[in-house]
Amino acid sequence: MKWGTAGPRAMQYYARKHDVENMASARAVFYPVDWSDVRALWDPALRLQDLIQPQTLVVHLYNEMHRKLHLGSPPPSSPMGRILQEGAALLARPTHQDTAKPAE
Repeated sequence: MKWGTAGPRAMQYYARKHDVENMASARAVFYPVDWSDVRALWDPALRLQDLIQPQTLVVHLYNEMHRKLHLGSPPPSSPMGRILQEGAALLARPTHQDTAKPAE
C-alpha cells in the first residue's frame, strides 16, 4: 500500500462516509508540528512552546521523518532535546511502588 493509505486517508474517507467528521479534533491537538516542518524540533533557537498551541495535548514526533532526514541526536536545548531530557527525568523518578516499604 502507498504510505498514508491505511492511516490519515482511510480515517478521513470513513469519517466522511459515516458522517462523523465533526467529531475529529483540530490538527493542533495531536499534530501541532507538521511532518514537513519536523526539523523545527531540532532547532535550538526554538522552545516547545513556540511549536504548540493552547489546545495541544501531545506532539507527534515523526520518527520515520527523523530517520529519513538523518537528523542525528538533537541539540540539548532544542525542543526534541528537552522532550528527551524531561522524559528521561520522568522515567528515572521512583514510583510509588519503588518507595513503598516491603511487606513484613
